[in-house]
Amino acid sequence: MKSLLWISLLMGFLLFAQGLPVDEKEVEEYQDDQDGESDDEDEAGPSPVLRSKDRSFSVTVGDSVVLPCQVDNPENGVIIWWSGTNILYTGLTATNLGKERSNIELLKDNSLSIRKILPVDLGQYRCEVIDSNQEKQFNVHYFVGTTAKPQITQVTPAHPKNIVQKGSSITLTCSATGSPAPKISFTKKTRHGTHEETFEGGVLNLENVTRKNSGVYQCRAENEHGVEWYKESTKLDNQHPDPQQNEKRKHSLKLHSIKATDFGIYKCAAKNSLGVTVKSIEVSGRPSKPIFQSVKSSSSDNKSPELKWKVESINPITDYELLYRVQDAGEWKTAYPQLQQDESPKGVYTVRHVLTDLQEAHTYQAQLKAKNSYGWSPLSDPHPFTGKSERKDQAASPTSAASELRISLALILSIIVARFYC
Repeated sequence: MKSLLWISLLMGFLLFAQGLPVDEKEVEEYQDDQDGESDDEDEAGPSPVLRSKDRSFSVTVGDSVVLPCQVDNPENGVIIWWSGTNILYTGLTATNLGKERSNIELLKDNSLSIRKILPVDLGQYRCEVIDSNQEKQFNVHYFVGTTAKPQITQVTPAHPKNIVQKGSSITLTCSATGSPAPKISFTKKTRHGTHEETFEGGVLNLENVTRKNSGVYQCRAENEHGVEWYKESTKLDNQHPDPQQNEKRKHSLKLHSIKATDFGIYKCAAKNSLGVTVKSIEVSGRPSKPIFQSVKSSSSDNKSPELKWKVESINPITDYELLYRVQDAGEWKTAYPQLQQDESPKGVYTVRHVLTDLQEAHTYQAQLKAKNSYGWSPLSDPHPFTGKSERKDQAASPTSAASELRISLALILSIIVARFYC
């Protein structure tokens, strides 16, 4: 009888120990371990973050300037400095061009110092940060331009006073330098010194001269305000095959019969006495950045959602790559959506792909990129989506679990007491 009582007490104690409530945090950690996830931090460390912003610098030849590239966690990425389309530095290593341009130096804080600026140093610079964890690229762009007052360098005829016979001809020319390139014109003054007429351009032809053509002709060069166009770091002058059009405050550069050699980054630089502002636009044959459209369930358990994007491309799409992972955790997995022929309207492609065997009650991220004969598009923005939605009856609340433990414990004690008195 006593032996049976002790055995009952021992069993009751063991059941009581197993029934003790567990901290909710511990349950979550255990569940994470069951799912195969680790609490350890990513061995690669936090991703680099580029803090610097696009900026333009107005300088004069002989000045110095520092182009900042402020990066948090730079040890987890690669920093590359570009001058136009040429690399100056990869990490701490200078390229041949970087070594040749000895007045350019990489500083300890990843900034780029340009000392005693030369005309060749003017143009576009770019600091590129490549994330070692996610293979993403971040860029900050700089434009280094010069503003110089116009200076008339040559006028012909050189003699300040010229006498021309009636009916003959004479050509007046004027040349000037400055940045932006100065606008040259001739102004004719009457004998009383008042302005009578203005002739645009640096060349003025006077034919069949009469008394009405007599007067004082003055060359003027002005660059107080101006807009310049650049392709990469090369300035496009007015003789560029693609004409520049200026309408009041609107400045346009038209590209006709575009070829692959026309692809690149174009910049519009607006300058005045207060400084310079630069905006850029890329002309490329690559597909546009994919735009996420929708996500919908393609199965009864919601574990196989169909994702949908829109991509624009003049040339046919040849490949897609879909990257997905549990949100902000783990490595990206790759899927390859099938090519579809239903493009509508022309040049607009719809991409659909069904992901299968996703984990329940997890939020995922997905990104897409597309490829044509000119290369890969940028990755789309990460878009969150869920696999299987959690139902209310899937998990018991901590309160109900504790109630069940109390009921079980009371039942055990009742059995023990009943056995003791039997």
